[in-house]
Amino acid sequence: MATLTPQDFTVISSEEAARRFASYGWKISSTVWGPDGFVLYDGDTVFTRSFTLENALERLGDGVLHDYPWRVIVNRNLTAPVIDPAYTTGLLVAGNVYCDKLTDIGALTVNGDLHIRHLLRFFSEDHETILKPLTSVRGKTFVPYILTWHAEIPDLHYHAPEQTLALRTGDEDDAFPPMRMLYFNDLRRMLRPELFIVEDTVNYHDVSLREELLEEYIREGRSFLKDDAVF
Repeated sequence: MATLTPQDFTVISSEEAARRFASYGWKISSTVWGPDGFVLYDGDTVFTRSFTLENALERLGDGVLHDYPWRVIVNRNLTAPVIDPAYTTGLLVAGNVYCDKLTDIGALTVNGDLHIRHLLRFFSEDHETILKPLTSVRGKTFVPYILTWHAEIPDLHYHAPEQTLALRTGDEDDAFPPMRMLYFNDLRRMLRPELFIVEDTVNYHDVSLREELLEEYIREGRSFLKDDAVF
């Protein structure tokens, strides 16, 4: 089967999606999602640039991005350097997901495994966790680093969670899967100083990081911790 590109999709109705994918365990409702809001990639799909709803719908032209509460279905595996499900009301993947960075997980359902090479960035607004129940990974999640703020990190069946390091820039102590965790006070003490936007000595509840520089360190395999940092 040929590999699909961002242009190789069809738009199907919710009725067709519900009929074709009834055995996949996905909840598909026309009364909720609208009659024509399903973009279907019917096979292995590769994005050479970031997966965003805007890039996925580029073929349809301007003005369609907010016409429907679009959901995207990939009926095999999805590969992209960066995956950002923002503005979709669901990214449904029948197989595995492969990416370097995943920018949010709120509207993601993966029937296979989730492979993140570098970073899972999971932020929400003011403790908002309403999207968490929409997140589902039925296989295993492979990820070395997680960056979050006040958002609770859901349990996504992490493979070897003791090898995953989560950086939490906010101060709330929510329930987390069993993994290594650096809270905001740990970050102040252990991260290299160039990673901070400002040397913040007033705000004791958050730290602001240079995320692009942090990602550069991770991509290049360089340690973002101070030489004398000890867990």
